[in-house]
Amino acid sequence: MSGTFAYELGAMAQARNYYSWLGGAFAPFLHGTVVEHGAGTGLLSDRLRKHPIRLVLVEPDAEFHGMLSERFTDPDTEVFRGTIEELNRIRGDESADTVVSANVLEHVPDDVECLRAIARLLKTGGHLCLYVPARPELFGTLDERFEHRRRYDREELVSRIESVGLRVVSAQYRNLVGALGWWLSGRLLKTSNLNEKQVRFYDSYVFPITSRIESRWAPPYGQNLLVVATR
Repeated sequence: MSGTFAYELGAMAQARNYYSWLGGAFAPFLHGTVVEHGAGTGLLSDRLRKHPIRLVLVEPDAEFHGMLSERFTDPDTEVFRGTIEELNRIRGDESADTVVSANVLEHVPDDVECLRAIARLLKTGGHLCLYVPARPELFGTLDERFEHRRRYDREELVSRIESVGLRVVSAQYRNLVGALGWWLSGRLLKTSNLNEKQVRFYDSYVFPITSRIESRWAPPYGQNLLVVATR
């Protein structure tokens, strides 16, 4: 396990409202067999598990896989050790109703091939629920610390998704205020650490307000992209 990736998940463990919101954003598409791509320590999995679904947690890292296996023991949750491409090779095409991928695609060396495997996994009419870092110009020391390979422009990401045969239903920027903070920390101040107290404060007092506003008014710019696509 990358110590850097573990650090990122550790810092984000403070963001309870954020993960609850993310689970809620994906809720309309959670039914049947849901595959979570890169489940990590299960921060989002907890929210997905509240729905009456069959959940497959995909995680290639041995340590994370062990943690997930101990944490999720109900009969409707499976923990698969491997990549999404390996799951597709083993389970075959059209074996999932929904694939959820949150803050994972930016770590993958070949994101188009990864998206292609996701597209193959989905049944006709199934959905990809995707959440990734946005805006390449925000890429800075925090992205380097978290081993991000890229941040996404909306048009670029939509093009990549559609190139593998999926149709994008919506692609919206989120977290406009967070974009300013990320730029200040990672580009201007060259910070390499995400302060857990700051994460907790932002999650408790800022994010609940901004997320409500952005649910009614999608900002033209943001720290992240929230995308739903269908096969």
